[in-house]
Amino acid sequence: MRSNLLSRALVAVAAAGLVVATATPASAYTSFIELKQSGNMAAIVWYNSGTHNMTKGRNSFTLRAAAGTTWAKLLYTTQYAGGKWNSTHKVTTSGGNAAEITFSDYKSDTERHWIKYRLCMYRGGTETCSVNTITDYID
Repeated sequence: MRSNLLSRALVAVAAAGLVVATATPASAYTSFIELKQSGNMAAIVWYNSGTHNMTKGRNSFTLRAAAGTTWAKLLYTTQYAGGKWNSTHKVTTSGGNAAEITFSDYKSDTERHWIKYRLCMYRGGTETCSVNTITDYID
């Protein structure tokens, strides 16, 4: 009887461990930048490198502007962009509501190389950009 109870306990622990191991990466990101206004999140962008979160797409960004922020935009460059910064993705709020977009510009790119990005927002009549850039990888 003791052996049977121990076997059931080990199966339960193993099953719980499996659930945790598979659930965690899907909801995570590999890097992010957040801009705050008066201590609150005003704009945020996060990046999922490679196949880290395929529900968002391969090498994907999610860009969010909080209520009260007019717009948020992403600026990024890659190892092969020759120093040119891309700024084609922007999210604009409407009616006092937050707004969010998710996109993937490097869906089929599997060669590992770096990507650098920064976040800008327009809030209260002023454009603000992150001071630092984040470096992550396209996989």
